[in-house]
Amino acid sequence: MVLAEIDAACDKAGVWPHAFLSGHLHNYQRFTRTEGKRQTPFLVAGNGGHAVNPLTRKGNPALRTPMAQPSLSNGSDSVVFENYDDQDFGYTRIIADAKQLRIEYHPASDTGAAKTPDDAVTVDLTTHQLVHYVPQENANE
Repeated sequence: MVLAEIDAACDKAGVWPHAFLSGHLHNYQRFTRTEGKRQTPFLVAGNGGHAVNPLTRKGNPALRTPMAQPSLSNGSDSVVFENYDDQDFGYTRIIADAKQLRIEYHPASDTGAAKTPDDAVTVDLTTHQLVHYVPQENANE
């Protein structure tokens, strides 16, 4: 399992990432892995410009999120499927400062005039917890 290989590499290095970003599946997916007090978003941002692959087939029920994914767990963590888009092309936008990492998903169909992401996740870089985003210029208020 890829997750076990990632864990082994992180254990060996003594460093754990704040988020995992990947692509290729031709759709957007976001998972949250919780292990102890650390919450790590895993994103598949693969719908940037080639045929979008649906996650379900005609006649199958729609996917409802959030959805626990026990088959992805190593037994000491939990993995939850949080959000997805398997219909649109789209892109991710990353905002980082000294305190937070925010990853946003925007479908291309929203056009450049849309400013609100369809999905977003923010990680507190000190606590490794998912938090509500506070823009840096407003952080002292």
